[in-house]
Amino acid sequence: MKKLFVIFMLAGAAMTGRAQVVDVQLPGAGTLWYYLAADGTPHDPRCEKEPVKILKIRGDINGDDIKLIRDLCGADWDWAKKGTAGTLEELDLSEARIVGGGESIMMSMRNPHVSVPSPETIKEYTLENVVSMGMFHNCSSLKRVKLPASATQVEAAIFGNTAVEMLDLPEGITAAYSPGGMIQTVYLPSTIQTVDDGLFANPQLSLLYCAAQEPPTVTGNAQAAEVRQRCRLMVPVGSKAKYAAAEVWKEFGSIEEYDTAVEAETVFTASGITYRLERGTDGMAAVVVSGSKELSGDLAIAEKVECNGRFYPVVKIEGEAFRGNGQITSLSLPEGLRAIGSNAFLGCENLSRVSLPETLTDLGTGAFARCYALAAIALPAGLTAIPKQAFYGSQNAERLDIPEGVAAIYSEAFFGAEAETIVLPATLTLVRNGFPMANARQVVCRAAVPPACEYPFSFRGGISIEQAHRPLYVPDESVELYQAAEEWCGFDVRPLSEWVETGVEQTAAETRAANIRAYRLDAQPATAGEKGVTIVTDGTVAKKVAGRSGGK
Repeated sequence: MKKLFVIFMLAGAAMTGRAQVVDVQLPGAGTLWYYLAADGTPHDPRCEKEPVKILKIRGDINGDDIKLIRDLCGADWDWAKKGTAGTLEELDLSEARIVGGGESIMMSMRNPHVSVPSPETIKEYTLENVVSMGMFHNCSSLKRVKLPASATQVEAAIFGNTAVEMLDLPEGITAAYSPGGMIQTVYLPSTIQTVDDGLFANPQLSLLYCAAQEPPTVTGNAQAAEVRQRCRLMVPVGSKAKYAAAEVWKEFGSIEEYDTAVEAETVFTASGITYRLERGTDGMAAVVVSGSKELSGDLAIAEKVECNGRFYPVVKIEGEAFRGNGQITSLSLPEGLRAIGSNAFLGCENLSRVSLPETLTDLGTGAFARCYALAAIALPAGLTAIPKQAFYGSQNAERLDIPEGVAAIYSEAFFGAEAETIVLPATLTLVRNGFPMANARQVVCRAAVPPACEYPFSFRGGISIEQAHRPLYVPDESVELYQAAEEWCGFDVRPLSEWVETGVEQTAAETRAANIRAYRLDAQPATAGEKGVTIVTDGTVAKKVAGRSGGK
């Protein structure tokens, strides 16, 4: 147990402040439970209790670990039953090794009698270095999986009923089967010898890389010719003629050659930026690893970058890539960029202008934290969450607009922002603590159901009456819901139809808030949080309210 604790602390350091991303070195198979609870949140008390979205595991894993992973992804033990909504989106097992032992991970898909009770004969267990049939079947939340590099066998239907779009078989695998699911891109290693024709059956398949110099044998009935007709086939340099003459392979509508040496994830530098090539759903792409400390002024990252005479799209900026560069003043990011990693631009104190592409869907923790000169940022519509401390100390604009599609805003995402008007989308369901309310004079929330939220949206103490009665505009039919919601009832809740985006309306709202005065029943001025006070507005309207204090 002592050894387990030591390793946990080392792994825990990597998790601190990044609860949605967990990277663990397991001390032995069956120990993942020590790091993650059944609800997908880290056990480490230093981590915020947010569900893990990205999980990387190193070391041996068995049935206990796979079962927990399936639980995090919403998969039921009975593969024939539809799972629930999971939270885990990316799983990296490239440095993990599957071993035998532990619980049954699911009812076996090999047995046709799925409706009978579950004797040992129809339970699926892990086998050494085998990604077994249906291992991730029904893992509804999964979008990307890196299989163990040590795997010697990958069976069929591993991604059935998932959103995984790419199958990348590790080197050493000799046979390929249909992975199921929504696979668009497949990478076959140089060791591949046979391919089941079910691999071509997925109608979404659009890109297939095959690193084998000799065309593999295709088994089965060679169906789905229409899929092959519209799919691009990439083969090693010098082997195009062989594939164009081979049975089944010759039916591909497009056969192109590529340099298999690029598969080694080439790292190169261009214009002061270091890139790494990696496989993706659109083929080989470039990832920004880091930027030179000498970069200054206006920084524009190109949409494509050249390496060995070929151009690759830039799809991601890794965490910490430009951290602490105080010389960058403006940033332009390319269309096609999908992700910005944690702390990528943390502490770029002179960065005042940022252009984010509409293709951006993944923003990391603290991505633009402590960019103190940063003014307003137009957030792209593809974001579904604003992570912890994403714009901590930044966003120095009079108005803060959160785009439709965002469902969650995590702790201190905009802490310190100076917005006087805050506009929240109809899709919002959760707001964590540290939202910038100090300067806000009016808030608009388009959500029909009051989002769950924490202090300071809940006025349970320490908030003056003047602050608490700032106008909150909500859908007309939801006014009473917000007035009854403990976290929101401290606002002056008004119907959204009354909100007019003009300077006149804002001035009127500001004047009304400024004229609110609070007195006790003995005519003495009231202090924040007192109960039974009388609110007098403009000396003409009196209203008795119940103050809130001490969280009651």
